[in-house]
Amino acid sequence: MLIRVRSKAGTWRVPDVTAATTIGELKQWIEKFHAIVVGRQVISSDLKGTKVLNDGMTMRSLQIGHGDMLFLDFDGEAISTTNAGGVVQRKINADGTLTHATYDSRLEKTGFRPGMKALRDMKMHWTLTEFMLMDSQFEFKVKAQKKPYVDKVLLDSASCNSFQSYLRQFAFQQSRCGWLYGTIQPPESTEEDALPSVVVECIYEPPQSGDPYGFEVLDDPNADKVDAVAEALGWTKVGWIFSHPPREDETFHFSSREVMLAAQLQLDAGGPKSPFVTVKVTLDKEGQASFEAFQVSDQCLDMFSAGALLENEENPTSCKVHETFTALVEMKPTKEVDNNFFLCVVPVSNHTSPLASEFPPLNREGSIRTRQTLKNYFRKFGSNQPYVNRLKDFQLLVFLSDFLDINTDIPIICQRILSSDEPLEDAYQILINSFLLQTSTMERTYIMIKPDGVQRNLVGEIIKRFEQKGYQLLAMKLVRPGKEHLQAHYADLAGKGFFNGLIEYMNSGPVVAMVWGGFNVVAEGRKMLGATKPSESAPGTIRGDFAVEVGRNICHGSDAVASAEKEIALWFKEGVCEWNPSRNAWVYEN
Repeated sequence: MLIRVRSKAGTWRVPDVTAATTIGELKQWIEKFHAIVVGRQVISSDLKGTKVLNDGMTMRSLQIGHGDMLFLDFDGEAISTTNAGGVVQRKINADGTLTHATYDSRLEKTGFRPGMKALRDMKMHWTLTEFMLMDSQFEFKVKAQKKPYVDKVLLDSASCNSFQSYLRQFAFQQSRCGWLYGTIQPPESTEEDALPSVVVECIYEPPQSGDPYGFEVLDDPNADKVDAVAEALGWTKVGWIFSHPPREDETFHFSSREVMLAAQLQLDAGGPKSPFVTVKVTLDKEGQASFEAFQVSDQCLDMFSAGALLENEENPTSCKVHETFTALVEMKPTKEVDNNFFLCVVPVSNHTSPLASEFPPLNREGSIRTRQTLKNYFRKFGSNQPYVNRLKDFQLLVFLSDFLDINTDIPIICQRILSSDEPLEDAYQILINSFLLQTSTMERTYIMIKPDGVQRNLVGEIIKRFEQKGYQLLAMKLVRPGKEHLQAHYADLAGKGFFNGLIEYMNSGPVVAMVWGGFNVVAEGRKMLGATKPSESAPGTIRGDFAVEVGRNICHGSDAVASAEKEIALWFKEGVCEWNPSRNAWVYEN
């Protein structure tokens, strides 16, 4: 099988892995092919590096399967070698195959190509045919591919509208990506060269951070759940979508980074002839959202796999060609290849999915997904409609999988959604309605006013806002907690580069620790605080009104009910004051 290893140096595909392969053997492969010594490697099963894997663990014991990803961290630069001035590239074996190797910079003068050994160091006698065959592995005659492996892409209009509407909140200045789920439809004709069509039923946006220059996809705790819901609906991952700010040059479709990422994902999905597509969205000159679909060419996949393509920060409209390789454009050597040579345009059509895209999606700033959200969503449906109609929303199904069994309940519900032959069993309606009746359960959240908020005399203003909202103060104290206490509070950020600075800052002055209670107080409290980055916070929120920089964003709020209870236990070991305010009848309906 093949697994992937992600590091700060890039994502590598490790072939020929078996269930008996150990982490130690994986480290040896990395040292051999990427020149990072075993002693410097730390391999973990999560992006944050908290679940470090021991050398003796096997793929079987870790339940690692084909296509799964592990995460590598190491000290120092992304590439290191034992040779001073050396770099890592590929070498040619006696049988003419390519492998990675370290080489000294002196080989640039003595090797038959930069970074390669001299011919005589490989073997003593060469025929012209042998040399030409060997040398051809490093030469690419660049030409555009005539057509993709997909006839067309049908995009669900509601999903696309939801995606671009969210991007408009940031004037398309925040790059973003998402997975496309849907189906592959067989060719419409019986002709030999007829191509399949890709039908996109929904867009799922994983956790990520973005700016005008790109995005970083973060670890996704819901990935398996999302895949399971899609599978229950008969959908697979058929592509990905990304956005970018408007570009002045209309011919600038993909940056070098975007081309290489598209190549990586297309290879992971099956490589050449795969129907996996890349869709991009941006604003045109009229300010309208423009969706375009592409595949990268087979030659792009070959060059990317060989290590011949490099990112080009100076001229992102082109990919750099690694010095070991030769790219010929119109039979002339070039050090850069225009990205458009690698793109195959796929026609785009509109499509209406049988499922809606109205329930608040995961992983968006300000997206509230609570029992009350579900209750409000259901109010849109008339009592005379079949109950199953209320469930025809992909994001809603993912939300329901939090309390319904993903392996038994969700597949049955999905079958009833897809087929009207059988009505939805009453038991599921009872289960979901009983869940809705729990809406009145009181939640608690932990809110902390940071040193900047205390020093700026904003304590009273913040308390006033929570009281005016109708929430109930359960505990409060002014305290200087100390470094150890703060390290425990921010333990999930311990591996981040800014961790030590964060602890120093938070320990620089007193903080106000508070516990607030109320219905949906965790989600609503976060909404009142605003986005983590004040520049992305809406006016009317605390950060939107009072903060400028992320390092001085005034306050902290729990991000989930479970984390709220954990933080309350840490900060208020003595407990909180439970009481029943008489005004509740004037705040809540029931």
